[in-house]
Amino acid sequence: MTLGITTRLHLSNRTMAVVTGLALATGAFSQAYTITEPSINACVGALLDSGGEGASGYSDNEDFTTTICADAPDLSISLNFSIFNLNTDGNAPIDQLVIYDGPDVSSPVIGVYQGSNSPGIVSASFANTSGCLTLQFTSNETGQGLFAASILCYTPCEPPTAVVTMSEAAPALICQGETVSFDATASFAAQGYNVVSYAWDFADGSDIDVTSGALVNHAFEEPGEYVVQIVITDDNECDNNNLIDLPVWVSTSPLFNLNDTSVCLGNEVPLWGDVDPVTWTALPNADFGEAIPLPDNVGQTFSTELTYTVFESGSTLQDINDLLGICVDMEHTFIGDLVIQIVCPNGQSVTLHEQGGGGMFVGDANDADDVDPDPGICWHYCWTPTATWGTWADVLHTVTASQGTSLEPGDYQSVNSLTGLLGCPLNGTWTFNITDNWSIDNGFICSWGMSFDPALYPDLTSFTPTLGLSTLDSAFWSGNDVILDPNDPTHAHINLTEPGTEVYTFSVTDNFGCTYTDQITVTGSGPLAQFTVSPSTTVPQGAPFTFTDQSIANGTTIVDWDWDFGPGLPGSGQQNPTVLIEEPGEHIVTLTVTGADGCTSTIQMSVLVAPADVVAPNVFSPNNDNQNDALTFTNAQYFNNNYLQVFNRWGNKVFESTNYKNTWKPNDLSEGTYYYIFRMQDGREWAGHVTLVRTLQ
Repeated sequence: MTLGITTRLHLSNRTMAVVTGLALATGAFSQAYTITEPSINACVGALLDSGGEGASGYSDNEDFTTTICADAPDLSISLNFSIFNLNTDGNAPIDQLVIYDGPDVSSPVIGVYQGSNSPGIVSASFANTSGCLTLQFTSNETGQGLFAASILCYTPCEPPTAVVTMSEAAPALICQGETVSFDATASFAAQGYNVVSYAWDFADGSDIDVTSGALVNHAFEEPGEYVVQIVITDDNECDNNNLIDLPVWVSTSPLFNLNDTSVCLGNEVPLWGDVDPVTWTALPNADFGEAIPLPDNVGQTFSTELTYTVFESGSTLQDINDLLGICVDMEHTFIGDLVIQIVCPNGQSVTLHEQGGGGMFVGDANDADDVDPDPGICWHYCWTPTATWGTWADVLHTVTASQGTSLEPGDYQSVNSLTGLLGCPLNGTWTFNITDNWSIDNGFICSWGMSFDPALYPDLTSFTPTLGLSTLDSAFWSGNDVILDPNDPTHAHINLTEPGTEVYTFSVTDNFGCTYTDQITVTGSGPLAQFTVSPSTTVPQGAPFTFTDQSIANGTTIVDWDWDFGPGLPGSGQQNPTVLIEEPGEHIVTLTVTGADGCTSTIQMSVLVAPADVVAPNVFSPNNDNQNDALTFTNAQYFNNNYLQVFNRWGNKVFESTNYKNTWKPNDLSEGTYYYIFRMQDGREWAGHVTLVRTLQ
């Protein structure tokens, strides 16, 4: 049956009652008709080739046309071909049957049928007001064949029209598990009839929903494209024949490349949100769900297959750059065990990895599961024609995983050139083989797949969510004491000061509006530097400081102390040194301690060396020329809790200050002589006079 002339045949219960009634009425009068009859009027019977009953078959050089119409009013013809085997020998045109949707050969062509391409069920369309079908059979000069069909009549129906909207613009971009609303209330039946049922097909493997009616909500759980359809039926038991293609795209989970790490306390730790979007295509992918084991069975080959049917029939791989990559998500604790091969449908094969690489891990492998295999975390690896990284065995790109050093996820070269796959059929079964040739280690595989140039299948749906990695509202780190980078949302840093573990979460939102997260655990260990100074942080010039180490070992042993007392002064490796610092002023003292675990911690503290005495001034000029503007008692800044009073020549106090820091610049006093009293906390006192002038000569 050719779609477009009659899209769908729906024989209702009422129609079948008519047909059955006619059969009972005619009973023994039912008969067989042959293609040689120019006109047939019947609702029950058989249409046979020119050989008639007995299946002797038609002859060479035939050319017959017959029109079949119902012998009752308001009914249309339907033919059900049970035998159809035309001979294909001889010169063109070969034997064929042409069926027209109407009373003559000027009617629309339903189809042209040859060989064993049976018409199946062919029915007059609703637009065909005659209800008749016209058949034209021709045979050439060579070979005979057979055909036969049952003649039935049915009541044609005018199909209802489906009108459906959804809550999202097409294609709907949604998250996994998100619900989409669909509304078919605008659908309508032909005049005089009503829509009575709605059958929703969500194309995701769920049952067709025939109970919700015109309004339905549906959640899509898995990434991919789903084209939603509906069949509406009216009270004449007619179905719509217009297809409602409502595409729904469900976002793919991005691939996070985050690794747990251990750090030394007191050191800044950068956090990088390394994440890649994942493309979905309608191409098959061997996704095993839960990881399946690659057991440590020496010499055993694990094989998994993908069957492709989407390419043009007979097409082969002609350009190696049309193969974008062969990718696997897996983990294993010893790549030196493994041989990995790809085999194409005609048996050509290429070795992707052939042992080598020693004890390097693949993925975040579990290295403690020899007895009871327990999956680690699969990472994504590809072999591509354009890879700039070497083979796995070259071990040029590594990263620290939780239990060892692993190959970094990315694109690698294969051991044998991928050009060995040139000439492979694209359609058919491709096989991915992994063989473990040594004992002890094992692994798991989560998925594998192949990517081809989209130009090879231009009608295939493919989408890649866009990750919002440029703004803090779509990408950010969270966790205890995280300091975000306002210029790069994927970056942050932390500084652990207490031993133990902290969990940090990276979140990213894509253009589907979906937010995905992954976490890392940061373990802090090592010593934490601390010290005290005696007698205090300030000593008079000529007095020594005693520094006492108060560092916390945090489970390790402190094996080295490195003291730095500032420029020009020798350091010390003692745990508790006593040091004489002669130069007056503030000095920064730094202690760095090192633990037996190799971790270091550094702390700084300022100490003050006070000069022996204060030098009193005799003149100052507060005229804002930045020269001698303030009343200055030299070295006063080194002595806390001093007390200054200033009087004019009549004994009136014009200024006083506790803890004076050489900052008084009087702008409202006249030139002249003023008297001061400057007292120290230790009881020393200076009394005298100072001259205030506005301009110094």
